[in-house]
Amino acid sequence: MGSANKIKVLIVEAVNNYKRVLREAVEGTQIGQVEHIASNVSLAFERLRQNQIDVVLLDMHSPDMNGKITLSQLRSLHPELVIILFSIDNLGQVNKSVKVSDLSELDYILNLSREYFPNGIEKISDLLQNMFTQIMTTQSIMSTSFTNKHENTSPAVKPLYRKKSNERVSLVVIASSTGGPTALETICKGISADFPIPIIIVQHMPAEFTKDLANSLSKKCVLPVVEAKEGDLIAAGKIMIAPGGYHLTVGVMDGHNKVVQLDTSPPIHSVRPSADVTLKSVANAYEGELVVCVILTGMGSDGKLGVEEIKQKGSGYCIAQSERTCVVYGMPKSVVEAGLADRIEDLESISACIQEVVASKDEYR
Repeated sequence: MGSANKIKVLIVEAVNNYKRVLREAVEGTQIGQVEHIASNVSLAFERLRQNQIDVVLLDMHSPDMNGKITLSQLRSLHPELVIILFSIDNLGQVNKSVKVSDLSELDYILNLSREYFPNGIEKISDLLQNMFTQIMTTQSIMSTSFTNKHENTSPAVKPLYRKKSNERVSLVVIASSTGGPTALETICKGISADFPIPIIIVQHMPAEFTKDLANSLSKKCVLPVVEAKEGDLIAAGKIMIAPGGYHLTVGVMDGHNKVVQLDTSPPIHSVRPSADVTLKSVANAYEGELVVCVILTGMGSDGKLGVEEIKQKGSGYCIAQSERTCVVYGMPKSVVEAGLADRIEDLESISACIQEVVASKDEYR
């Protein structure tokens, strides 16, 4: 691929060692090209005025970073710019200035382990390559959206579950990570106002962002979206998001009411909240009841063990996002390869699939 066809990247990073690693990681994707490296946000705006940039890779701890203002200005001045906001080993402890009132300003949020600097260039490169490929695919899809608008590209799957007589879905749990905010917006906007089942979302995200994500989604969806709090009753009529920095588990009160429980036990898979923690608690609280698990884009395998436990202890139905619509095909891949996915769907079809499963009185697949 010639340089003219590569994704042009601006890196905003103040630490020299990190600059070098990030540059090599971007170049290692073979489809990304570093145009400039800016040591602060002010210089980044200057570089953006002077050059054609496709992607900005922005350290959320940049010295002059003012989250809400910086991101809004980036989106306002450069509407087609893809923004990747990253943190290094601080996903749960974000610079207090980074509070985004509308997460549509962001395209991706990325946590990088400090161990990657300087010895994880290939790992960062692989992650960025997935993102860059998704960016290029999205641009291609957009350019042909009118001709392919109604084409269903979800892989065909066989029926793996037959609904028992009078069995109804009791809960929907959605797990997501890298690329999740955009995917969640697509799904939540497709859920109808009369959806009769509670929904819990576990998104890998910094503590400073989950409330803003909830507010952003709530503005765009017919169902209210809220950040879950200790003791909240889990009931239909709203969508609850696990708060960043906490594991969300489900407890049983008065013998039958399900409530939110939050704790700061150690991260699982290096993340808190962890979907596995939530799903394992759901397996106990909803034992014998039907739970729909939706595993979306993200690195790693968070969610796989939880889905497995739900299926072992009761009735579970798992929808996995298709590889072609994932930013990172890690979490969905883990449930597919483990034989836990009952259905594989493109992102645009998942909300309809959820509602179909919930509404079905006979069988579904």
